[in-house]
Amino acid sequence: LPDTAFDMTGWSDRRPFRTQAADYSRRVLGEFDVPDPLILSRWAQLDIRNGLGLEAEMLLDAFPGVAPEEALYRDLARTVEGRPLGPGGPLSRQTACPGAHGLWQALGGAVPAYRSAEHFAGVQSALGDLPPDMRLRLGPMLITRLLDADEESAARLVYDTVARVPGERSPDLVLAEARLVAAEGNPVPALQALTGLVESDAPNGAEA
Repeated sequence: LPDTAFDMTGWSDRRPFRTQAADYSRRVLGEFDVPDPLILSRWAQLDIRNGLGLEAEMLLDAFPGVAPEEALYRDLARTVEGRPLGPGGPLSRQTACPGAHGLWQALGGAVPAYRSAEHFAGVQSALGDLPPDMRLRLGPMLITRLLDADEESAARLVYDTVARVPGERSPDLVLAEARLVAAEGNPVPALQALTGLVESDAPNGAEA
């Protein structure tokens, strides 16, 4: 799929999330209660953009077959929450897709996170094109996928890309960094980071 299919720049405006969702809720049904495909798609995009994958899937379930890119939105909804993909979606294709499609394939986990140095360069570039908050949300997931594939060097490049984003470091990023530095042969700082997650009762403390 073209990079524009994954371009989240316009999936949310500057208004609060609840305001946008309420607006779409009022407008999703048109004359004779016929659902509007464009409004439904925008509403699903808004949920995905804010990491609300389950909500996006429930919305699509309420209006099955209406959104033109429903299969893609379902895959994205599951991916942003780290849930397994359903069968037959565009992120499960075995073809090594370039650019943004390749990035989301790597995140989805149905295909290898690392194909080749050339392919990964496109994946890393697509990650850098995401809005900063989405980089912070998805970066740890990609780091973990790469480490599971024993691709420490690629995982380090992703971490360096994500770590440059201003803002508070999420528990997921702390855990991913701990796994990375441990894989690079530095167990002491890794253990310190993991202990910090456990002692602070972080959401991923049990995993740590």
